[in-house]
Amino acid sequence: MIDKICLFVMFSLFSALSLAGERGYNAVYIDYSGDISYFKVYREKYYDTGVNKNCWATLRGSGVDSFYYKKTPNGLDRSLIDGVLKGDSAAIKKVSMFLRGYKDDQLLSGFDVAFFVDKSGVQLISVGAYGSYNRESYNINRKSPNYIKIDRAICQSLKKVDVEFNP
Repeated sequence: MIDKICLFVMFSLFSALSLAGERGYNAVYIDYSGDISYFKVYREKYYDTGVNKNCWATLRGSGVDSFYYKKTPNGLDRSLIDGVLKGDSAAIKKVSMFLRGYKDDQLLSGFDVAFFVDKSGVQLISVGAYGSYNRESYNINRKSPNYIKIDRAICQSLKKVDVEFNP
C-alpha cells in the first residue's frame, strides 16, 4: 500500500514539474519612432498566427505572455533608454537589473526582455534580464506595415534572450 502511495506522489510531482515549464516571455516594448498603432494591430491581430512558426518553435518560451507597450514602466527613464539605444554597456546593465526586479499588480516575476525601437524605426534593440543585447534590422513602412517582418524581428531578437530564459 505504501508503495502505491509513493508511486502516486512521485507521478504527481513529475506531472506538475513538466507543466511548470510552459510559460512565455514577459516583455516591454518601447517605440521612440512615433506612432505605435501598428504594434497594437500586430499584437491584437497578427501575433500568434503562426506566420513565423519555424522561428518561434526554436525558442524555449511559448511565445510572449505579456507585452507592456501602452506606457513605459516607472523606472525606465528617457536617459537610460537613450543609453541603450547608443549601446552604452552601463545603461544596458541597469536596464537588465530593472527588468529582473520589476513587479506590479499584473507582473509578479519581472520582465524577461525589453524591446526598443529607435527614432528612425530602423532598429529593434533587445535587452535581456540577464544582460543579453541584440540589434535587428526592422525598417517598416508605417503606412502599410509588414506584420510578418515585425514578428520575425521580435522572434529573432528573442533568440539572443532565450539562452538566459528559464521558464
